[in-house]
Amino acid sequence: MVSGGKPGPGLRLDVADIPEEEKEYDWTLEPELFMDCPSPLPIKGPFTASGTVYKSGETVYFSGRASGSFELICSRCAKVFSAPVEVTAEAVCIPGVPEAEAKAGEDEDEQDTDTVYYSGGVVDLFPPLRDQISLAEPMRPMCSEDCKGLCPVCGTDLNAASCNCKVTSGDPRFAGLKQLLDKKEGENAGS
Repeated sequence: MVSGGKPGPGLRLDVADIPEEEKEYDWTLEPELFMDCPSPLPIKGPFTASGTVYKSGETVYFSGRASGSFELICSRCAKVFSAPVEVTAEAVCIPGVPEAEAKAGEDEDEQDTDTVYYSGGVVDLFPPLRDQISLAEPMRPMCSEDCKGLCPVCGTDLNAASCNCKVTSGDPRFAGLKQLLDKKEGENAGS
């Protein structure tokens, strides 16, 4: 395995240095790299990444994987926890085209998300990995499948202790409707 170039703001390789046969690269992705993303990711420690890269003419092919962990806040009990992340990414990198031509050739309903455009003879492999890592972040993180969450009355962490609060179900604004329904059910049961 060959150690990849200095990641800096991304995993940048000179196209002229990329061989026509697959070559394995390894990188370390520091958390600071993810702070420049459109929305910072909750990265805990560095990610390790590796992948194979080769070219055919001016087209560069990349197949990679990355692993690390997120530092998340449980959506039920509000505890901070670590969650492992493993992703794969594939991309076809082609020389950049003028923006007007690229937009004219795109189908608005269908965008090719694994195509990377490069210019200046340098290809950046960080965006396809970053995008896959970003997609791996859960929308409603939970510290465990059986997390009991917090008591809605007193805020006790129900995973650590129990409380004597009486939790009423339903929205109090519908109490009048519930009384009507209960009355109707009572009438039907008596018939």
